[in-house]
Amino acid sequence: WIVLGTVMLIVYFVTKKEFWKIKLSYDSYLFVHKKIPSEEKTNQFLTDLIETRNRYLRENYGSIDENLNYENQLINFRWLKSINAITKDEFDQKYAELKKTVKPDKPNIGFGR
Repeated sequence: WIVLGTVMLIVYFVTKKEFWKIKLSYDSYLFVHKKIPSEEKTNQFLTDLIETRNRYLRENYGSIDENLNYENQLINFRWLKSINAITKDEFDQKYAELKKTVKPDKPNIGFGR
């Protein structure tokens, strides 16, 4: 068992560097071999995958809706920026547009109405 364990450990460390490990949700991962079919095609696949993800997220979470809560929309924009789905300039533009379109809820503090 020791020999088999040692062989498997060596195989693991040798092949470990040949894969891209892409984190998905809930501690699951997608492993993509770096050189199959080729390194160029793999890189292009990953670039397309990230661009498609960003486009989907911008379409579904990056638009301003007057009927939705100000805070929730701001949280969505911050999240998109944190995962690099939008740039800082896009975030600043969305934030400025959000402030013009949807007024933030004023908290009722004290005894005033």
